[in-house]
Amino acid sequence: MSYRYLILIILISFLPLTHFGKGNAGGENTSSQEQLTKALEYFQGGKYHEAILCFTKLQKRYKLNPRFLAYLGMCYYKEGMYEEAIENLREGIPALSSYSPKEQAVYSYYCAESLFEIGEYTESLHYYNLTLSNVQGNDRADVLFHTAFAYYLRDGASADNAPQLITYLSEAQSLYEANTSSSTELQHARLQQTRTMLAGLNNIVKKAQAEKEQNTETQKQSENPGNPDNPESPENPDKTEKPESPEKLESPEKPTTEVTPQ
Repeated sequence: MSYRYLILIILISFLPLTHFGKGNAGGENTSSQEQLTKALEYFQGGKYHEAILCFTKLQKRYKLNPRFLAYLGMCYYKEGMYEEAIENLREGIPALSSYSPKEQAVYSYYCAESLFEIGEYTESLHYYNLTLSNVQGNDRADVLFHTAFAYYLRDGASADNAPQLITYLSEAQSLYEANTSSSTELQHARLQQTRTMLAGLNNIVKKAQAEKEQNTETQKQSENPGNPDNPESPENPDKTEKPESPEKLESPEKPTTEVTPQ
């Protein structure tokens, strides 16, 4: 999911939204705003470690607003510091409901991804679902793809949950196929993986259905022993084994073609 579009928004709006402490001198506030601008520039340049250093320096001195916390969480995610990312995103996201759906989706997606990375699949699904309501196109396909994987890694793939996985992956496949012209290389790879997974899941469903039908037929036969289709029915002596006569058992050395093959 793209996050670069947030840079301009944040550069314009973050600074006045930061809650600085009371009683700070004007020069100190100016210095802090310069520090924040520098942190954003580091992030834009992919220097996430340097950005974190700037952000945390400000965090030690001021009470940061929810948007700032969420943005810091994204930086931690980029550095693979998932626990720290989750801590900041969890705190910031609930207070961001008044912001644009697209911006909310970015933060909830990074929180879901962070939780996914540490194996907290149930909570990651909560944030994936928050994201789904605010995205479309290939972004929505990515979230559906990851949602299906979270369910799979938590519950496995069985006849019970395969239909749910198929629902998510089928929609993801449709979206990927409808937006191939704007897909990244990674999204093209996910489309191929989605097709492979759907084939496997559909086989699981078909196999389970066949076993269910076989079990139903077996149960019917056991409940209706007089059924002419039941090979074990006493009314079908030609389909059952015939006991050998005492005379033949007494003369095993004398073969005869009249003995029913065993």
